[in-house]
Amino acid sequence: MADFINVAIAAIPVVNRKALDDEDRHVPAVYSVMVATGLSEGSMAAAALDVFHSEIGVDVLDDFEFFVIDPRTGRVLEQDEDHEDYSKTHLGRDVERIGDKLPGIYSVTVEAVGDDVAVTVLGIIKVAADNKPEANRKALDILWDDRLDAASCSARCHSVRCR
Repeated sequence: MADFINVAIAAIPVVNRKALDDEDRHVPAVYSVMVATGLSEGSMAAAALDVFHSEIGVDVLDDFEFFVIDPRTGRVLEQDEDHEDYSKTHLGRDVERIGDKLPGIYSVTVEAVGDDVAVTVLGIIKVAADNKPEANRKALDILWDDRLDAASCSARCHSVRCR
């Protein structure tokens, strides 16, 4: 039997809650889903979404965006582009609603600025957070390398709320 790890799914409406189909008003929330260990991030996201959609009925999918989140780091996991719907359902289990407070989804660009004002983009990452400072902190935790401190670099973050 395979070992499983926990990921989260935020089901965020893209329309006003009053405009949601009556059958979908229960959907906006954060859910826990167990997925098999050893999967790539893209496969983890695909498995989580496959299991979620198998167990939670959503009448109007276009009224929502679904974000798979690593609950340890806040990083948003993107499913593989070539994923075939429901092909990874067997790699997940146990969908459970764990919260009604929806996180913000932020795209954060992290840069290292050196003494000579040279700027190096370390990466652009999507994270789930309650506000921009928290999003910046999570992105730095994921992308910053201690060697940059030793090189007298400082961090600069640019955050944009996506959802």
